[in-house]
Amino acid sequence: MHILVTNDDGVQAPGLLALAQAMRELGKVTVFAPDHNWSASGHVKTIDRPLRAREVLLADGTSALTTDGAPSDSVALADPRNEAKRIAVPPLANGARLVSTGSTQVPEMTR
Repeated sequence: MHILVTNDDGVQAPGLLALAQAMRELGKVTVFAPDHNWSASGHVKTIDRPLRAREVLLADGTSALTTDGAPSDSVALADPRNEAKRIAVPPLANGARLVSTGSTQVPEMTR
């Protein structure tokens, strides 16, 4: 199984690394996340400029991809044709989180 690990807290967020490490037990992991914190902006799309992507190393030396775009851009860039079979796992984060349920937002458990 190929697992895409991403977040809205940025590629260097500790929760992203912890999640990637845990998911390696289940399959191949690709990490692709924004280059800085975009909390509360998970559904934003960048449409006003070209996107840049580059490879970076996480704290444990794991290779990851990052973009100067929004969190949802990371998902689109990782699988531009939306063909991959993947699993979605809620990101780990510090502090309160909001989860969209369609028409409302509800607090998510803090991990």
